[in-house]
Amino acid sequence: DEEAATVLREEQTRRVGWLQRVPIFKPVTSKSVFMEELARRLEVRTIRKGEMLIQKGDVTGTEMYFIARGAAEVLNSLEQPAFIKLREGDFCGEGALLEDAPRNAFVRVQTDTAKLYVLDRENLQQVLRSYPDADKVIRAPLEQRRLAREKVVREMQQAEQEERKRKKREKQRQAR
Repeated sequence: DEEAATVLREEQTRRVGWLQRVPIFKPVTSKSVFMEELARRLEVRTIRKGEMLIQKGDVTGTEMYFIARGAAEVLNSLEQPAFIKLREGDFCGEGALLEDAPRNAFVRVQTDTAKLYVLDRENLQQVLRSYPDADKVIRAPLEQRRLAREKVVREMQQAEQEERKRKKREKQRQAR
């Protein structure tokens, strides 16, 4: 009916407008057509504070997430501080889809709620086949995130080593 069609058009316009403000997409040359196509394929989802968006090690990851409203944190370990904070316009989960690999980090919602635009593997692949310049844009943060994750792991290992050395020195002092 006419009312439903109007609501769908308004939602499509809202999604396209939001996507146009996402900094990562600025280099896409076929921008307006790409944005229309991508917006049509997005699903809206709302997640509550503390919920896990992504579980590290999950081999069934079939979706990537754009933060439309709210914030999330990326963690290498649930016992360690976040190494990346995600805000409106950021995205996550693309690595598992692009590289067909297990999830390499935890992602947890930080705000009371987060509104997400969700894109599944099949829709992502269809969009990237149609707009190859967007493929490079979506892949670009993968290396940056990998380096940040590796740095956190190195720092955690160093801290653990220092703690073991400290405990060993303390034991030696107590033995005297």
